Amino acid sequence: RWELYAPPDVRQAHRLTVDEAATKAQRPKDVLALLEKQQKDGTTARVTLFHRDEEQAEQDKALAESAAAAAKACGYPVAARVDWATVSDDDLKRLAIASYCAPPLTAMAALCGEAPAVAGPALRERVKSVTCALSGPMKLAVAGGALTWTVNADASNTDEAARRALEAVEVAPALAARGEAPPWGDGRTLGQRVTLARTAVCSDGKNHYVVSAPRAPGGAALYYGDRQKLARVQVADLLGAGAFFEPRLFNPTANPSFRGADVRRFSFVEHDADKGTCEVRCGTRKTSLAVLPAAEAEALLGAATYSAALEQQVPHSLSRDDRGNYYYVDTGATPESARRFRLFVGPQGNLKQQPMVNVVADSQGEIFSTKNGELRFISGPGGSQSTWIKGKVKTRLKPVPVDENWQLIYNDLGVYTGTRRGTPCDDL
Repeated sequence: RWELYAPPDVRQAHRLTVDEAATKAQRPKDVLALLEKQQKDGTTARVTLFHRDEEQAEQDKALAESAAAAAKACGYPVAARVDWATVSDDDLKRLAIASYCAPPLTAMAALCGEAPAVAGPALRERVKSVTCALSGPMKLAVAGGALTWTVNADASNTDEAARRALEAVEVAPALAARGEAPPWGDGRTLGQRVTLARTAVCSDGKNHYVVSAPRAPGGAALYYGDRQKLARVQVADLLGAGAFFEPRLFNPTANPSFRGADVRRFSFVEHDADKGTCEVRCGTRKTSLAVLPAAEAEALLGAATYSAALEQQVPHSLSRDDRGNYYYVDTGATPESARRFRLFVGPQGNLKQQPMVNVVADSQGEIFSTKNGELRFISGPGGSQSTWIKGKVKTRLKPVPVDENWQLIYNDLGVYTGTRRGTPCDDL
């Protein structure tokens, strides 16, 4: 494949194909004669001469297009220029200068597109002009209505760097800090304010609030609670920003295996910003919520107290004897509480917690000793074996797979009856 770049627009590629007949008919001495003529009359010099003014004009034009896109998104004119004194002829010959200088403008357009009511006015006040210099380490500075972007030929990830720097510009007074820091932090910077503006607050009108914050480098965030207190809900990012595990409920129509997860065990908060709708789906149950207006949502978010997800216990093992008694062990859901085991014993719906005396857990198995008996899980060549020992009586137990019995564990055994999981499905 061949391409020709020739005046008047040397950036325009012209696809070439071989003409076999014309090639064979061509005489080398005629080609050489033409070359000598063009060299003498100046044609070759005019084609190969570097015209800095023309090259600068082309790059200025390309940068102006980025500035126009930022102006359209943000709602006010933005002047952009290259500090050409920092750009050498060699740089101009080998680099697309406009592409190095455009990242701040691209970031402005993106932020204004995501939250025009916040980013537009904030940037209008602080960034009236953008100047790009090819003269040192990558840096973005905003002062006196001017944004200065310094970059170099070896810079990488310039779009991301420009956005992060622009997001860090302070644009508002700090919000009151209460409890755990939410995704928008104290709301001082442009990035925090954009996150706050994109956060939806949904309510059923009965003092139940669902807060859905957008995806960010740290992931999406979901909170649930009342007007005063909001607790974080653990989300499953692989299933979407509003997905959370809810073992108490089951949706038989959902996908049993999506990206390694059984979606039938997950519930969802579905917020559509374009349509202005919000819905909570708990198993097969759906509840429509009202989306609070921006001013009311920001007031609530600024006054609420935030906390980590409610402390949870998770299933560790489940066994049963031939008389219908279950032996259930759970443990803490966090690394800090992972060895906080509890043992419950009894018939379905009436399991009682056994006061734990000692726990042994090693490569050979586990032993949970209580005042009323001892539950042993022993690993060996024949596989794991579980036994309940009370005095001199040993009862061999049958393993009951946890993954196949979520609803039995959370709804029927009685261990978690009345326990809130801190998700919207507690009430909605």
